[in-house]
Amino acid sequence: MEVVKVNWISGNRKNNLAEVDNFLFEKNKVINGGTSYRCLQYRACPAKLHVMDDGSTVFGQHNHPPDPDRIAARKIIATAKENALASWCSNMASIMQSVEDEATRVNLDVSYLGRTNSLKRRINDAKVRQFGLQSLGESFATLQIPEPLEKTMRNQRFLLYDNNNATNRVIIFASDDSLDKLSYCDTWLLDGTFKTCPTVFQQLYTVHGIYKHSVAVPFVYMYLPGKSAEIYKEAFQVIRQKTPNEPSCIISDFESAAIIACQEVFIATELSGCLFHLTQSIFRRVQQDSTVFRRYMASDEDGKRLLPE
Repeated sequence: MEVVKVNWISGNRKNNLAEVDNFLFEKNKVINGGTSYRCLQYRACPAKLHVMDDGSTVFGQHNHPPDPDRIAARKIIATAKENALASWCSNMASIMQSVEDEATRVNLDVSYLGRTNSLKRRINDAKVRQFGLQSLGESFATLQIPEPLEKTMRNQRFLLYDNNNATNRVIIFASDDSLDKLSYCDTWLLDGTFKTCPTVFQQLYTVHGIYKHSVAVPFVYMYLPGKSAEIYKEAFQVIRQKTPNEPSCIISDFESAAIIACQEVFIATELSGCLFHLTQSIFRRVQQDSTVFRRYMASDEDGKRLLPE
């Protein structure tokens, strides 16, 4: 029998794991005067740990080598969960960056941490267990943006605009740095998505800029309640007021309301349609009508190139 020092690590469930000399134990059962823990590899290893009021005693010998790397990984993940549980709106990107930094500091192979998506899911599951499923609000009138979400990871302003309209709420996120970079982009790309948008809004509309003439970077995120020209115009006017330079060209899909709003707000800018959206539109049309499909396929080769293979 030997009295040993026990370190505790947060486990995947309610019970913590006990770590002794780079071996891990999980709770097994309550015994007279304490708790019995078994080796995490208990199916093959007989080692037990009894945590008593007067100290901890290990019974039996492990039949496998210690695994300090796996323990280091568990400690990093446990710390990440603790950071996530500090607030229900804690920033996942910041948490994952701290995980990567700590793994580098202790010279740990990141494969011990598991897949990134799986780790994010485990952290989110822990947040749900702690806080429950959170909602920003069930309507425009009740929707509230938590203060931590109004700022970037660098504690800079991120919430650019909120009209607080109870029937047509428009919310725009963009940092000053993003707006400054966007204003120096000659080409802007506008597009909306309906799949990754809070249910209270109709779409998430983004403004990308071709940054340094080489890569498309998202600079502005707009939550819009609809697709009318008035809504687009309100949102575009906010962006225009915050960017000193108009772009030379704006590329968007062929939504007439957005085009009308662009023409009214960005007067000196050339508007172009997106080839990707054009091919999608043509493909949908020829699928709907067999006559149109036959006529289109009988046309020249240039037209056929607009259809996906």
